[in-house]
Amino acid sequence: MLRNCAPALGLILFCMSSSARADDGYLSIGGNPHLMGPHSTVSMQSEAVDVDIRENNVTVDCQFVFKNTGEACSVRMGFPDQGTTEQRDPKHPQGSFKSYKSYVNGIEIPTETVSGAGKKYEIWHAKVVDFPANSILRVHDVYSDIEGGFQIPPDGCAHFFSYVLHTASSWSGKIGVGDVRITFNSHDGPFHAVSARDVPGANLRKFLRKAPTGTILYSGPGHPEVEGKTLKFHFENLRPNDGSDIVLMYDYQKNLPEK
Repeated sequence: MLRNCAPALGLILFCMSSSARADDGYLSIGGNPHLMGPHSTVSMQSEAVDVDIRENNVTVDCQFVFKNTGEACSVRMGFPDQGTTEQRDPKHPQGSFKSYKSYVNGIEIPTETVSGAGKKYEIWHAKVVDFPANSILRVHDVYSDIEGGFQIPPDGCAHFFSYVLHTASSWSGKIGVGDVRITFNSHDGPFHAVSARDVPGANLRKFLRKAPTGTILYSGPGHPEVEGKTLKFHFENLRPNDGSDIVLMYDYQKNLPEK
């Protein structure tokens, strides 16, 4: 079963509007939140993201280390989600995640679900984090969702997963070091990764039809390593932008005719 099936927009790079999984960002205080930055003193030293895709369920575990090089400050952080309807309801915003929890230094902290200030139905899981002067804090976000998918005209479907890195540009400086590991526990391998840059949009359907089982079309920060059923993106000293975002298309299937 594929989720959010919609016409493919050419390359996998254009699928980002269907997903809102991303790094914690630095949000404005008050009103409808929006990304700020870069923050003057708080930087993201490292991140480790582990994604488990299993039987149409996706569980994502995000470990961030932040460093404050200045005076004590309170920072509003937000983890983006996707609205479940095209109609905004600021009084009762609802995201698409099945579950979401956040921890600071191992202690679960309350979050609120708020509507963003963007043109699309943007949702944030927001929290206020207090940084002592010259301190290091560990932020841990865990969420679950169902597996994404869409149609590829005229007669195919594929799964996709995306994880947005460019929201981390709202912090001071660069991401020191990062690892994003995606494990396809419910899909057949062996896996091999092909860059979306090597597949012109007009040839996408033809490429997917002929690609062997286990082909994963990707965009992201560099070429991922493949270890068994896991794809691993590793990066250092990254100042993320839109081109850094991780997008994966995989498990192409030809639609069965209707009876």
